[in-house]
Amino acid sequence: MHARPWLSLAAVCAGLALVSLASSWAPLAELAGQAPALSFLRKTVSKLVNCGTLWAGIAVLAGWLMRCPLTSLIAAVLAAEAALTLHYGLGQLMGLYDAGTWAENAHWFALGVLACAPLGLVGRVARRASWLGCAARLVVPLGALAKPWVRSCFTQPAFLPWPERWSDAACGLILTTAGLVGIWAVVRATALASRQGTAPTRSSR
Repeated sequence: MHARPWLSLAAVCAGLALVSLASSWAPLAELAGQAPALSFLRKTVSKLVNCGTLWAGIAVLAGWLMRCPLTSLIAAVLAAEAALTLHYGLGQLMGLYDAGTWAENAHWFALGVLACAPLGLVGRVARRASWLGCAARLVVPLGALAKPWVRSCFTQPAFLPWPERWSDAACGLILTTAGLVGIWAVVRATALASRQGTAPTRSSR
């Protein structure tokens, strides 16, 4: 077993879990309503790093890094479960979450198995130099593009405080832009590789 893909995946999972946890901490000034600009920035970062598309991307990355379909599937599930465990476990140790957080968020752990297992296979297919591989590489960018519009990030109720509304809009704008750029990059790379007869990504083994 080659350790490098696992170490790379562990670093990404730990980074996302820790940044997500840090963005959940609100200073007293924000809680007292005295730092709306800070609240806007924190909430924007928090909504980005807690976005389902980003966490799904970890599962796709896991599948991409591994050497066979079964390992891709297993790595995707382990990555999701490990990141969630680190996030909530460390949060409980720091006093940000109480013991009930595990039961309250059990659905995320279930999704870590049910959704991330197939996403790991998507990541594996994404290594192929075919249009099927191109379709797999488009999964995360399309998810980023769709999420703000499905969740109505740009049409939040006016009664919500402005940091809440504008952080939703900012998150939606960033995801939309990232999704469009990602789609363009994937399609362009695949088209160029198709003309040249070369793979746009690492070849499948």
